[in-house]
Amino acid sequence: MTCDGSGRIVDFAIHEGKGQMKQWIVDVANKWQPELAAPPVSVFDRQGYDAGFFFRLVSDGRPFVSWEKNVDAQRLAGIEAQRFATDFTFNDKHCSVFEQPKTFSYTA
Repeated sequence: MTCDGSGRIVDFAIHEGKGQMKQWIVDVANKWQPELAAPPVSVFDRQGYDAGFFFRLVSDGRPFVSWEKNVDAQRLAGIEAQRFATDFTFNDKHCSVFEQPKTFSYTA
């Protein structure tokens, strides 16, 4: 999914593990950049989770959001409950979330 700065979806595709998703992320951001006041934000799943790809996006000034791949269940369970301060309901299920930046090290 690609969004503008306000969160409005400007493009969406499901790749189901087929094709070149990482290149599609770059191409669709290029496609919409002339139409938007700020760089589009790419939101993608674990298939794009790759330190080298993240380095490329950051180096190119491309904002993005991704899910962490192979999450450590013990580390996840160790997050203090009060950090989950944003609540919402989805499919009749109550959810709580929080966001935090993550630091990556990458050597080309």
